[in-house]
Amino acid sequence: MALVFLVSGFPPRTPTWVSLSGLIVVTAGGAWFALGLRALGWNLTVFPRPKPQGVLVEHGAYRYARHPIYGGGLLMFVGFGMISSVPALAATALLAYIWIRKSQEEERLLAERFPAYAEYRERVRGRFLPWL
Repeated sequence: MALVFLVSGFPPRTPTWVSLSGLIVVTAGGAWFALGLRALGWNLTVFPRPKPQGVLVEHGAYRYARHPIYGGGLLMFVGFGMISSVPALAATALLAYIWIRKSQEEERLLAERFPAYAEYRERVRGRFLPWL
């Protein structure tokens, strides 16, 4: 059965210019992700709740977006989708929804923990990327 898909041209090949554009998006996403990791440092946790000894990070990539690690990750997955297939892009949309919801919970918890978070959120409008 799998041979039928390969012979029939399914899934369709991604045009070269789209693949190359995807490579650029992956690279930009990786850089944004790395800048977010570097700025967050030891405050990093996979859980929405900030670490008990954590501090509010407002420098580095966090001057421009409140969740640059998620933004970089999404850019990388969009780029991978551009390189590989439309279904991969659809999966990225689902991931974006999950990360939007997670970031909303993180922001609620950050506002509880850090009184300055409300002002930071007003000042830094971008959630994942400076413009988004």
